[in-house]
Amino acid sequence: MTIDSPQCLWQVAAELGEGPIWHQSDRALYFVDVKKHQIHRCDEHGDHQQSWTAPAQISFILPTKNGSFICGLQDGIYHFSSSTGQFSRCNDVERDMPANRLNDGFVDSRGLIWFGSMDDGETNPTGSLYSMGRDGAVVAHDHDYVITNGPAMSADGRTLFHTDTPNKTIYAFDVAADNTLSNKRVFVTLSVGHPDGMAVDADGVLWVAVFGGWRIDRFSASGNLLGSVPFPCANITKLTFGGTDLRTVFVTTARKGLTGAELVQQPLAGGLFSFRSDSTGLPQHLFSSEGLNINHSPCIVVMGVSGCGKSAVGKRLALETGAEFVEGDELHPVANIHKMAAGVALTDADRQDWLLALQAKIRTANSQGTRVVLSCSALKRKYRDVLRAANPALEFIHLHGERELIAARLQSRNDHFMPVSLLESQFADLEALGADEKGIALDIQGTVDQLVASALGKIVP
Repeated sequence: MTIDSPQCLWQVAAELGEGPIWHQSDRALYFVDVKKHQIHRCDEHGDHQQSWTAPAQISFILPTKNGSFICGLQDGIYHFSSSTGQFSRCNDVERDMPANRLNDGFVDSRGLIWFGSMDDGETNPTGSLYSMGRDGAVVAHDHDYVITNGPAMSADGRTLFHTDTPNKTIYAFDVAADNTLSNKRVFVTLSVGHPDGMAVDADGVLWVAVFGGWRIDRFSASGNLLGSVPFPCANITKLTFGGTDLRTVFVTTARKGLTGAELVQQPLAGGLFSFRSDSTGLPQHLFSSEGLNINHSPCIVVMGVSGCGKSAVGKRLALETGAEFVEGDELHPVANIHKMAAGVALTDADRQDWLLALQAKIRTANSQGTRVVLSCSALKRKYRDVLRAANPALEFIHLHGERELIAARLQSRNDHFMPVSLLESQFADLEALGADEKGIALDIQGTVDQLVASALGKIVP
């Protein structure tokens, strides 16, 4: 067996690098940094680097047949689009166990996702081993782990390997045709270091990353140690086979748990490594996500001039859809509010910080896979473009009506800083939605109930 020495492709300094996968169609490697909430991507040489920020600790990223990804976050399973950076919740896992988080995962040859959970404090045996099918149904198979890790499947699909990291033990299970597990048994127990992520090659050899062990171990199907691959850093977390011929081994590592002195001695800790091997890996399997109930959660902006009813419609729409309501007027800088209260119209420059604050609200919702209904005037196309920069799928509901009706509404309210004298300046700035903008226009002569019903029927899934 010929194995080259591992070389660091990317000194990414991951606090807890994990979950490398080789994406054949992208010809790229994806992996995560659990503690820094990061997804990283590069080519097989470590070039063309790209990163995304997840809304919480992220433990795995797995490819789907439609080109997107399924990710394990602290509180559940999410859909991730690399083109938009958006995370959308698919499935809550262990909602009643906030001290837990998801950990390692993989896709088997039948398209099933296997993953584990763990105590984030790494103390209590609250972790479990799960599987998830294409319909999104999550099934628990085993329990009482402090840290689950490295689920991997034998080349023939009949044996599942699973790691109890603190106890230095790798278990094997028989896998039935209906994906049930049985005959749990100890496959191997390490004496030095803790078994972490794993991968199986085409010959059925199990490769085990050893956290705190400075190495990867290779075991035969019967559990005999065939050899080890030494590394220049201690915490080896997971590996995968990739490259055109599936003979390049990509390996994640971690800085987690190392002292300042140890980090000085291990400057490459947390880096992404690779090496060439005579062994060929198994291809990366794809998950079929068509059956998942993915909450894509488009954000909605209820727009129009002051007095058109944006807040009333927005609040009711948020209530009906389970979204967060954001009152755009509350994000205006104090200087803007004083200026408008004095009857002075805002300039584009005045609105810039306000628009960026609104954009930040949309961006946060986008990254967390949640829905926000936001009320703001959004009078000009270029204002809406600022908001759309946070989410290209943003949709607008333009409330419009006769000047006389809107002026009468403004005149009758005494709880708002906007005087009726500024209404004409708002109409002068107003630019209707363009044909290429996502959204609808609704006449405010209808009741709030009627307007919300129209919105629900036309743009809200």
